[in-house]
Amino acid sequence: MPQTSSSDIPIWQATAQQRQQLLDYLQALPAKAWNHDSLCDGWQVRHVVAHIILESRYSPLGSLPGFVQSGLSFNVFMQRAAVELGRNDPEMLLGLLREDIPKQVTPILVKPVHVLSDLLIHWQDIAIPLERPHTIERPVLELVFKHWRPSPLSLSERLAGTTRLIRGLSLAADDIGWRYGRGPLVRGAAQDLLLALGGRRASLPRLAGDGLPTLARRLGA
Repeated sequence: MPQTSSSDIPIWQATAQQRQQLLDYLQALPAKAWNHDSLCDGWQVRHVVAHIILESRYSPLGSLPGFVQSGLSFNVFMQRAAVELGRNDPEMLLGLLREDIPKQVTPILVKPVHVLSDLLIHWQDIAIPLERPHTIERPVLELVFKHWRPSPLSLSERLAGTTRLIRGLSLAADDIGWRYGRGPLVRGAAQDLLLALGGRRASLPRLAGDGLPTLARRLGA
């Protein structure tokens, strides 16, 4: 496990807090909600929860057999692993998530800030289709955007296509006073920008700016 630096401590503290809050959110769901479609194609809520759990449990050696069986495709590997774990009873999944609250584990080529941002995005993958809104707290969003910088080496960003999505664009989160990049502007609330950076189209109607058509086209909207 990579050693935690002092600059990562607030991120891990926020991640533990958000995991606990997600656990509380999930415990309040009716049983039928676990089989509801999420924003992730082909995944129900239970599969998204399984994926969140697996992010704290991937290891290069332990994951190698499944990776090989998936034709060396990380997307296929993650899909299969989430579907397999997601078959379990919600109570078991909740128990695993509870165990993971204090963990400070990053998959290969993933930084702590990406663990936190992925958690927040996947929570929205669950909440939006269920029409059970979750508002990300402002200090958490400020922490994410303070530490986030696009990187083509980041596995999570490669999977989301983040570098391609924002190439030649500038971004502004008006509610937290954050700005990045040069070029046509995409602006809006930090929570909505985070979703778009994660490859989700759901927040596009709440964004604005002369760069929005380009971002929407790249997201396939």
